[in-house]
Amino acid sequence: MSDKLVIKDHSTHKFSPDPQFIAKRLALFQQLYEAQQTKLDSLEKQSISVELPDGTVVEATTATKPIEIISRFSKGESRKAIVAQILTRDNTSDIDHKIGELSIDDDEGSISGKNGWKLWDLNRPLEESCKLNWLTFDSKEGSKVFWHSSAHLLGYALEKLYGAYLGIGPPITKGYYYDSYIGNKTLHPSSDEKIEEVINDIVAKNLPFERLVCTKEEALQLMCHNPFKQELIHKKLSDGDNTVCYRCGDFVDLCMGPHLPSTGYVKSNKIMKFSSAYWLGDSKSDSMQRVYGVSFPDKANLNNYLKFLEEAKQRDHRVLGTNLGLFYLDSNESPGSCFWLPKGAKFYNRLIEFLRHQYALRGYQEVITPNIFSCDLWKKSGHYDNYRESMFIFDVEGKEWGMKPMNCPGHCILFKHMNLSYRQLPLRMADFGVLHRNELSGSLSGLIRVRRFQQDDAHIFCTPDQINEEIVSLLSFLLKVYGLFGFTCEFKLSTKPSKAIGDTALWNKSEAALEEALNSLNLNWTLNPGEGAFYGPKIDVLVKDCLDRDHQCGTIQLDFNLPQRFNLEYRDSNFEETVNEKSVTNTDSEKHTTRHGWSRPVLIHRAIFGSLERFIAILLEQTNGKLPFWLNPCQAVVIPVADRHLEYAKEVNRLLISQGFNSNIDATCSTVNRKIRQAQLEQVNYMIVVGDRETETKTVTLRARDSPDRQKTTSLQDMIEIFKELNKWPI
Repeated sequence: MSDKLVIKDHSTHKFSPDPQFIAKRLALFQQLYEAQQTKLDSLEKQSISVELPDGTVVEATTATKPIEIISRFSKGESRKAIVAQILTRDNTSDIDHKIGELSIDDDEGSISGKNGWKLWDLNRPLEESCKLNWLTFDSKEGSKVFWHSSAHLLGYALEKLYGAYLGIGPPITKGYYYDSYIGNKTLHPSSDEKIEEVINDIVAKNLPFERLVCTKEEALQLMCHNPFKQELIHKKLSDGDNTVCYRCGDFVDLCMGPHLPSTGYVKSNKIMKFSSAYWLGDSKSDSMQRVYGVSFPDKANLNNYLKFLEEAKQRDHRVLGTNLGLFYLDSNESPGSCFWLPKGAKFYNRLIEFLRHQYALRGYQEVITPNIFSCDLWKKSGHYDNYRESMFIFDVEGKEWGMKPMNCPGHCILFKHMNLSYRQLPLRMADFGVLHRNELSGSLSGLIRVRRFQQDDAHIFCTPDQINEEIVSLLSFLLKVYGLFGFTCEFKLSTKPSKAIGDTALWNKSEAALEEALNSLNLNWTLNPGEGAFYGPKIDVLVKDCLDRDHQCGTIQLDFNLPQRFNLEYRDSNFEETVNEKSVTNTDSEKHTTRHGWSRPVLIHRAIFGSLERFIAILLEQTNGKLPFWLNPCQAVVIPVADRHLEYAKEVNRLLISQGFNSNIDATCSTVNRKIRQAQLEQVNYMIVVGDRETETKTVTLRARDSPDRQKTTSLQDMIEIFKELNKWPI
């Protein structure tokens, strides 16, 4: 383990407020920055043209800053702008081409432009003719830049107050964090006021963010005090590379940017929480202190966000799951695996039954596949090389085996075994098998991120001509299901990542097919370059809940690669039983050719709920635990007014259970009002009160959860009819 530690002996490192390295680093930065500016000033200024969002073209030079152009265009816009976007005319600019990337792979805080646009500091001079746009805090990229700059202010506070060695400090979905190493010192919530005070001080000074391009050697000198930054430089930069760092006030940090023009933009900020984290997420490396913060351009935004957090806290699925008696999680006995209580199991299984009903209507066939496979299978599928670190792999009798993290390889085996004709396609194969993924313990979070889960997983094997129809059908299915639960959808087309299998032609073909399907339904979608799965492009579906939060659940992935790897074939229209011609069936063949009369199927991976655990978490928070009748494990509770009514209450309850409803009796000694209150807390759809009158007339008094001020007395048969109507599948 010590081989991966950056700090081998913490006793040799001293940490104190206002450390000397701040002044030394600042002096070196100033020297390098002045040299850079002198060089830039000596360059001949070239004339360039800049096209604004409305199509207006303005003349400028290579000394012109975006903020100057925006101010000429609109004073109001310049005050709201956070960062610029540029798109060069030929989209092949060499700007920054010699700068090494210091960001961390898979870091959710990475900031980049889309579709060829490049994010650009408002105060950084333009370098060539371009299209110019600008972003405000209200945009996703703009808020990330805002929070990234805020993370620098947090980093400065941690250095100034504690002499901390800083790690990484990215923006995240809502806010930012910074990891730091402070020896044996532990930061606590009581530290937040001190940190906020330092941040507020640098905000009040409205200090500019200054950008410096430096060599690898200069970066090492600037960060000579910090072994974590030095390791990052050595890992990420090759000899001869340049990189970028930024200064605001006395603080200097390695960073690709871009940043706010000045610290004064951050009008309100708050330290949210403290936790621990491993350096670069490696559990064998150093333990760091992680401080989370959030910031906004004004106080009103911060207050609204804090109110939102309070409401979200009340809707937390972990709290609801406990209060409603659905599930519990045990971080000691089985971290990342849920224990479903009887009510929770009913809820879970009802969702699966709902999908099975939908599958029957849509021509799906359910299969069951093993949980454990030989690693020979995972090597053939490509998962062993590309996904092994996220799998549970173990040795049995000298052979490697792996718990399945996904169903697709098993479904490929089934397809090959079935020996199908084109007349039997598309084959829509569904599987609710248990999956296991080796998530880091620090990343586990309630039901949102777990190690053991089930998916509404399905794979469609079809001919190339059937692709568009199948994907359009899938998108329609998905929209109908999400609409049922009150979610709105956002679609992202994720294209080829750097770590991918398969040739470019196949990727281009599959990406075009997904794009065509999205456009055919007139859906609004965005391009997500480089974020596809390693085996094919995909449509990611983000659902927006009642708190305006985005969650990724569904996905549709087109895959030409697994059918090649498994040499999958179907008999096409040219097939003849007597044909016995020479053929190439080697899956290692570059051309992946098939036998005469046989064709390669296209594989479509799809999920609507995705992980059932994750979807249940989202659904509980969306409904605040108020599940619809057809889905609720607590549909009715029979409440006897007194002990003499208990036998009739049991009769009513038996009737409900015999008709397939989820019902029970509250036979406690509490008053009727307390029993009703308890049922309301448990979000029971109907409270069925039986007293003297109901017992004599063989009726019940119904009180609905969603209409508490209304109640009615009805016959048993009418009650059953009401419940049957409510219990029907909603679509």
